[in-house]
Amino acid sequence: QSGTITGIRFYKGTANTGTHTGNLWTSTGTKLASATFTNETSSGWQEVRFATPVSITANTTYVASYFSSGGGYASTTGFFANSGVTNGALTALQNGVDGPNGVYKYGTSGFPTSSYNSSSYWVDVLFKPGSSAATIGGARLSLTDQSAGKLSVQAIPNPSASYFTLFMEGPSGNTVEIKVVDVWGRVVEDRQGVAVKGSFTIGSNYRPGSYFLQVRQGSEKVTLKLVKLAP
Repeated sequence: QSGTITGIRFYKGTANTGTHTGNLWTSTGTKLASATFTNETSSGWQEVRFATPVSITANTTYVASYFSSGGGYASTTGFFANSGVTNGALTALQNGVDGPNGVYKYGTSGFPTSSYNSSSYWVDVLFKPGSSAATIGGARLSLTDQSAGKLSVQAIPNPSASYFTLFMEGPSGNTVEIKVVDVWGRVVEDRQGVAVKGSFTIGSNYRPGSYFLQVRQGSEKVTLKLVKLAP
């Protein structure tokens, strides 16, 4: 889905010190935007906005990266080896689809082209298709069309060790019902009359494990799997 990338996020561990710079590139290495992170916390998700949002085109691959002057980046080996990850309009591609994923550049700042064991380095984007922003963990992104006027729901981040922020789009003027059940079918969250536009936060008190989110608006229903990690 065409829209704009408004910024970059990355997950920071306590060993990831120094200055951090977020970048957005074309798939061939042309830098589209860059910004330096400020007011960072010692760990967790960090976020920076571009001075000017970048317009992006549907069905096109882009590369999101961040540079850490002190190293110590987070990584998950094999994350993109067997499948990609789709969340709403965004897809982090499986390694080998339109080139490598889990891309990096060692030692100096610049366009990342190397890949090792299909690893994820927990780079994220802020994507704005309309009035709300959404993100997906990953480095290499392909954007696909969605039908206008349909109910869509994105849970960010997912998996999460803290909470999930739901970004919802659908016919204006209507509310949604939000229900979350655990793997045994027990209801852990049940909200009525939630506004469909904007964001909504859940899950801060969930125990680690898998859950199923159901968002219903009239005859439409969207179901997503949520994974809560241990802190």
